[in-house]
Formats: sequence, structure tokens, C-alpha cells
Amino acid sequence: MPKFKIPKWAKYDEKFADQAKIVCRDDGYTDAKLAKLFGVNRKTINFWQKDYPEFKAAVQDGKDEYDTKKVEKALKKSAIGQRFTEVTRELATQKLATELVKLANGNGNDRKITELLKRIPTNYYIITKKITKYIPPNPVSGIYWTTNRDAERWRHMQKVQVIHEIDEALLNSILGALPNHYAIAVKAALQKALPEKK
Repeated sequence: MPKFKIPKWAKYDEKFADQAKIVCRDDGYTDAKLAKLFGVNRKTINFWQKDYPEFKAAVQDGKDEYDTKKVEKALKKSAIGQRFTEVTRELATQKLATELVKLANGNGNDRKITELLKRIPTNYYIITKKITKYIPPNPVSGIYWTTNRDAERWRHMQKVQVIHEIDEALLNSILGALPNHYAIAVKAALQKALPEKK
């Protein structure tokens, strides 16, 4: 039962947990967007998370899945390199004014140019340049990606088997200096850790 009085329009429904998980996972919803979705304010979302553990868990799970997918995708792009198109846009009035001035070439048509420019909407942009750029692979991202995707194949560490030879006389003198219960425990641990002599 909630610890605060909820207005009728802000009543919690059990279906909200599943809905919240889906929109957080698929679309990266924040608490503010969840509030808008459910028609409540952000404070209500916070109260629901405190009072309904299943809602809180669903929201956190959804956000975690979304963030993980986003980070994995960015890490993969960084590891393998990527191409993207950079687009430059200019206000149409600036671009057209430049072109019209070139055409008029100082023939006294400034008034006509001004009238033409007034007819163009002020928020109309045109693409003036497209450049395809390439970001090369980042070796550190590649190492991180491969070691986490296939640890057995790409591990940093190698398994090394170490065989210890222990002098019996030295071992007995060390064990003799220890209290009896410690000596028994150390001897048992050494027998488990070290291979038997053949």
C-alpha cells in the first residue's frame, strides 16, 4: 500500500511496470518521459518507484538494457571503425543572396534582388556540402571488445602451472615452530595445493 495519498488520476496500475520496462528498454525513456506517458508528474513516478518494488525494478532493468545496447553499439563502432556523412547547411537567404549578387554582377538590380530574398522563408535551409568521413578503428576498443566477447580465445593472461619442490626438512622445521593446530592446518592446505610426489 502506498505511503502517500494518490489522487484518483494518478493511481498506480500493475500494467505500468511492464509498459515502463518496454519504453525504457526500447526508447531510453527517462523518469520525466515516463511521467508524461502515464499522465502524472515526475514526483509521482518517484513515489511509485519507492512504493512499488516491481515498478522500480522494471524501470531500472529497462534503462540498464537500453544503456548496455547503446554502449555495446558505440564500442563496436569504435573497435571496427566507422564512416559517416557530415552535412553542412546554410540559410537559403544567405546562399541565394550570394548567387544573385554574382548573377547581377553590379548591374543595378539590387532592388530586385532584395525583393526576391524577402519572398524566401527565413528558416529555410539548403544543403551546401556533404563530406563522407572515416574514423579508423581504436585498438584499445578492439582489445576490450574481443576479450569480453570471447574470453577463452582473447584472454590477456595465460595459464601457467607451477610445480613446487619443498625440502621436507625445511617444511618440518617451519611446522615445528608453529602451534600444533596451525601446523595441522598449514600441512593440510599444502597437501591440497601441491601435487603428490611420485
